[in-house]
Amino acid sequence: MKSWAILPFVVASFFLLLSLSHGITQNPFGANLPGGVSGADAAYINITNTITQQSGASATSSVEYTFIYNGTGGVNITLPSYATGIKLFLTGQPYPFSEIPSVRCNSFVINLSQTCTVLEISNVKSTDVFILSYSFSTTYTSGAQFNSTFIFIPFSPTLLRIVTVLPQGAFLSSAPYYNPPTASFSSNGQNIEVIWSLFQYTAGAILPFTVSYSDSLPNQAPQPTTSYIIAGAIVAGIIISLIILMRSKRRAAAPSPPKKRLNPFRKLLSEDEEKALKLIKRGRYITQKELILASGFSKSKMSKMLSKLSRFKLIKIQSLGKINKIKRT
Repeated sequence: MKSWAILPFVVASFFLLLSLSHGITQNPFGANLPGGVSGADAAYINITNTITQQSGASATSSVEYTFIYNGTGGVNITLPSYATGIKLFLTGQPYPFSEIPSVRCNSFVINLSQTCTVLEISNVKSTDVFILSYSFSTTYTSGAQFNSTFIFIPFSPTLLRIVTVLPQGAFLSSAPYYNPPTASFSSNGQNIEVIWSLFQYTAGAILPFTVSYSDSLPNQAPQPTTSYIIAGAIVAGIIISLIILMRSKRRAAAPSPPKKRLNPFRKLLSEDEEKALKLIKRGRYITQKELILASGFSKSKMSKMLSKLSRFKLIKIQSLGKINKIKRT
């Protein structure tokens, strides 16, 4: 198989691996569970909230839950009412859920009253590991100072880990830059991650997590989608060009079939001799008697013409007793 022909299989394998890996996630707490709590007994939720700044006044958050429920039956998950693109996976496969909109969230925080969307998930087993994803947009009005608040409502007594990934180029504002203040933060050189972990909360409590940050953004926000489309078109064009080039080279390298040389004696044939020759088809024999009947020529005339055609190497005569069989050469 040619190397270019393997390319579609490589691409397909990549996306298959990506789809299979979606939903197969380890417990992020590992061996760091609180004393007396085992991984099999504890529900845990790992949330990654990635903020992408669109302009100096707005941002988009992509949220991904990885969770396991420490019971069986049904479980409810509360999301902000403005959540969009909600998707739920179990071991890489879409999992059904029901959505109940416009449910009022009770709050223990003064002046915090949110409208929520509740997801009802049935037939949950304690060994099931789910991945839930959604996104939402936020508009800021505080100038260069941004406050990103992420609200979480646990569905059972649970171990909780929240990672808020700030946009590239952002930096943490002066203290207090996150709340609750028990968070830690790290940086990979491009993004800053603010992390809350190993909390244990009772179901129904509304937990707001806020990060204050600043950044310097270009006047025109980057358009990653457009860039990906352009890059994809360029790659596709290169692949198509390579395929066309390789096929052209193969055609150029293939030897041309030899041209059949025309018998020079063909020009010396009379009109009747040419007629007799055309009655003799290539690839099969015809008898002299059949030629006489087909042409209307006499037996003596046909014998003379066949003798001449044989001398000119235009036909081959095979005698079988009293029957002459003729074929083209």
